Amino acid sequence: MALTSLLSQSLSAQLVRIRLEATNEFYEPVSEIEVGDSFNLRAYAEDLRNESRGVFAAYMDIVYDPTIVEVGGEPVFSEFFPNGPTGDFASRGRIEDIGAFGEISVPNQSKLVLFDLPMQALAAGHPTLLPTAGGDPPMTDILVHGENPPIPVGQVEFVGSTFAVVPEPAAGCLCLSAVILLFVTRRGVRATSSSA
Repeated sequence: MALTSLLSQSLSAQLVRIRLEATNEFYEPVSEIEVGDSFNLRAYAEDLRNESRGVFAAYMDIVYDPTIVEVGGEPVFSEFFPNGPTGDFASRGRIEDIGAFGEISVPNQSKLVLFDLPMQALAAGHPTLLPTAGGDPPMTDILVHGENPPIPVGQVEFVGSTFAVVPEPAAGCLCLSAVILLFVTRRGVRATSSSA
């Protein structure tokens, strides 16, 4: 019945969405980060079926530009995915097979947080952190509650995160402002003295 249920939706329909989002320390989405700042990369797994019951297992690779951002720590998996956590960080610019699977109990939530990953901004630019299918099936299959077969890769929507990394405010600018202020102040004092 599980296979019949899956096939009841169009074979071209997206059944699961894997999405990445850059956030601050409060897990609020951000569109701009300063060079040198830390940020969080949050991954979501969303069940898009007509009768959504939640994603059971989700794994992915993540591709990014290592000259602009880098991994800043270990991933923290959410309460919905406490089992079988994996992730290979050996390749610069690519995280392989990161993910986990959940409990047998059905969360009955369509959109679940998969993990949070600390990151660091290295240089100015517009990086895209892009999720792709994991490369070690069946260990990295994507599964949903209530269905036995894995979700075909062609029916998984992978959504990346793009944002701006901007330069830090230059210390020289602050110094120049201070010099200008001092110059103006001194001229004002001299003008007052002359008038007196």
